[in-house]
Parts: sequence; C-alpha cells; structure tokens
Amino acid sequence: MSLGFSRLCPLFENVIKDPLLLSYFTQYLRSISSENIFRFWLELSGCMSRRNNNEDSFNFKSENSALSNETLDELREKISHLPVNSVTTIYFRYISREAKLPVALPQGLLSEALLRILENPSDIAVFEPCLQFTESRLYSSLFPDFLKSDLFSEFCAEIIVNDQLTLNDVLFEESLLVGFIEFLAGDPTSILLTFLMAVNAYKKEFTELMLKKDHAESVDERHQQLLHDATTICAKYLSPASDDFMGLTLEQYRGVLDAACTEKEPRENCFDDLYKLVYKTVEKNILPSFFVSAPFSRYRDKFVNKPG
Repeated sequence: MSLGFSRLCPLFENVIKDPLLLSYFTQYLRSISSENIFRFWLELSGCMSRRNNNEDSFNFKSENSALSNETLDELREKISHLPVNSVTTIYFRYISREAKLPVALPQGLLSEALLRILENPSDIAVFEPCLQFTESRLYSSLFPDFLKSDLFSEFCAEIIVNDQLTLNDVLFEESLLVGFIEFLAGDPTSILLTFLMAVNAYKKEFTELMLKKDHAESVDERHQQLLHDATTICAKYLSPASDDFMGLTLEQYRGVLDAACTEKEPRENCFDDLYKLVYKTVEKNILPSFFVSAPFSRYRDKFVNKPG
C-alpha cells in the first residue's frame, strides 16, 4: 500500500492517477499551448518504462550542441529514409517539421536528438535527453503554475461542492485535516484518526530513511529508528494498557504485532492490513458526519463563495 495523497494538494506524479484531475491539467496545458509537451513526456516515459533493463546500454556520442538550420535539414532528410519503428514514429509525431503534435525543443537539444536517432535508430533511449527536458518543464514550471491557476481552483471546487472528497483528501490536506481534528476534539474515536496519521508518518519516514540516498546514519541505525517508531505505534494504539488503545480484538491486530515488533528489519507495509480496516471504519462511520459539520462548512465556503 503506497502512501496516499490529497487531490487538493497533489504532486505531479498524482496527476495520471486521477482522471478528473488529469482532465483539468490537460485543459490548462491546452490553454497555454503546452499540451503537446505533456503528451510527449507521457509517450516517452511509457516507452522508457517498457524498455528491457537488461538490454546493453548504447553509448551515444552525440552531445547537446546547436547545429545550423542547414545541417539540421540534412539530418532530417536522412531520418526520413529510416524504417518505421517506435523511434521514428515518435520523431515524426513530435519533433519533425511535419509533426502533428509539435514540441519546440532548444536548438542544442534538437540537434542532439536528431544525431542520436541516426546513431541508433532502433533504441528508444535516443530520446532520454528529451524526456529529461519535458520532465523538467513539467515539474519546475507547468505543474506548479497549474496549481496556482483558476482551473485548479475550479477542480477543487468541483470535488468539494459535489461531495466527491475522500478520506485521503482530508488526511493529506493540512487545513482540512485541522478541521477534521477540530471536529473530533474530545471524541474517543479521534484515536482512530491519530492512528492513521501515525502510520502515514511512519511510511513517509520509511521512504525518507530507506529509499532515499545520502544519509549520515548507517543502515543499522536507520533500521533501529524505524523499528523503535513501529514499536511505539504498537504500544500506543494496540496495547490494552494504553490510554489510546483502539479497542480492537487480538485477532484484528495480532498480525501487526508480529510484523512490526518482532522483525529484525523494519517493514514499510507492516501496518497495511490494520490501516485498511481503520481507514474503512473512519470513512464509513465518522467522515460523513464531518462533511456536515461546522469546521467543514467553513472550509467549503472558501470555495463556494470564492469571488469570480
């Protein structure tokens, strides 16, 4: 089970996971004449992911250096005589002079791409510099600008006003989560919410400590930190002696204790089964009441009554 996200504050990688968000993003890109960059990136990233990792990597010699228009025309002429395959199809679709979905590349990058195609016209890796360029544009400017746009505000308003919010939308959007905590203040069921928050924090920490590089701590030190945090969650929420005991039966959480507290190495998914159980309980029994509460109404009004 991967870490969830809120559609109210998504990351770029969340876009293709949500059809409605994707439709608003592509509409935004279309409005600024940048949709083809996204399409180019989608096709390249898909082709690269399907590429056999066991294939020998071709050592391309071409570099990012701007060639003259005359030289580029000569390269294009040579490419036009190559056999049709995935590489040439992508070339003609996006960066040829006759492209139906044209993407403007910097002269140096275009020069490098054409030279790489001629070096090895059957290797989709010829487009790796193009993939890096489009990905950089999407991450650094196009998607951040979308999040500031009226279209993203319209997207948020649509899912809020039309009662399309999910529990993940609440858990991973700070101001909405604050409202949910306010709503549950003094309610014993708030323990279920804090358990979900604790597990999400653990999974985030696991990713930062174990899946990312450049840590000062040794692997053993990171293991011990994660095992300590997992054990703390168990002691706080799964021990009948704890004030925050969730009131579960031993059958419901025995597997979690075995996975989280008796392993020599930490596991990212040790709480997954119990998390799903608690998530469904909160979603079914608590979330509907929050959506008709005063804290949620205040949040909702910011979108309903937004000027313009």
